[in-house]
Amino acid sequence: MSRVIAFVSGIHVLTAFICLLVGGYFLFQTGPYPQLKQRLSHASLPEEKPMSLTAIHAHFETLQATGRSQYASFQYLDFLNILLMLAFFSLFLAWLLQKLGKSESRMRLLVLVPTLLASLDVFENLCLLALVAQYPKASSLGNLFPFLTVAKMVAFGLTAGTLLFLAAWALIRRIRKSGNT
Repeated sequence: MSRVIAFVSGIHVLTAFICLLVGGYFLFQTGPYPQLKQRLSHASLPEEKPMSLTAIHAHFETLQATGRSQYASFQYLDFLNILLMLAFFSLFLAWLLQKLGKSESRMRLLVLVPTLLASLDVFENLCLLALVAQYPKASSLGNLFPFLTVAKMVAFGLTAGTLLFLAAWALIRRIRKSGNT
């Protein structure tokens, strides 16, 4: 892991950020997402806030068969978004750790924090795909889904918080260093 951290440069982070922006644009502006939001009168999708199985089924009913098919397509495309987020967050964390001189310390393990977010997002997508496939039958996965959504949101907060903390630390160090010269 230390070698990966040592390898990362600002251009890698910038490239990953641009890929995330472009990928996110295509996924959320040109893919099935806008159509799904329109079909649901711009209500939240199940992965955007925790929902019960009853609420998910109400969404699926509103979407009808064509909309549920679009929703499944969106979930498959969302796997690309997960990979793009994982790459950006991990590279950014690695770059910050490198700038802080912490690539050899235990802090290097912070690079794994986005992996938790990505794993939970993958499980959430798989759960949603299973719920779509099993609809209209009730599924025990419906009980797991709200937990996955909340856990994913907490993992996102942890990832963002870690990034902000390290970025602030790096900025403060840079300001102090420039003040001493």
